[in-house]
Amino acid sequence: MMYSVKRRIFADFMGLAERKGMGLSIPLGYENDAPELATLKSGERVIMIEPDNLQPGGTVVSEDVGGQRYWYGLLESRAAIQVIDPDVLASEQQHHPTASGSQA
Repeated sequence: MMYSVKRRIFADFMGLAERKGMGLSIPLGYENDAPELATLKSGERVIMIEPDNLQPGGTVVSEDVGGQRYWYGLLESRAAIQVIDPDVLASEQQHHPTASGSQA
């Protein structure tokens, strides 16, 4: 499924797992870990990027952990994970400066 999104979020795919109540997901971090996490909205569609490696589209959800929001990226399936070519990604980022999470 293609997502019409403007935001790309860093994701470490080593944390990819089936989680109870979430399904297939990737932990993204606390809202204070990175500027792009602080401005996410639950249910927002994003592209999760492991640089020069993988990129699936998905949605984000958060849970309260000790008074802070902790974000997860939800994937529809393992088939949604695309292997990416670093040269293609660099070209896309030149044409779409919003890839860092800032709004154009």
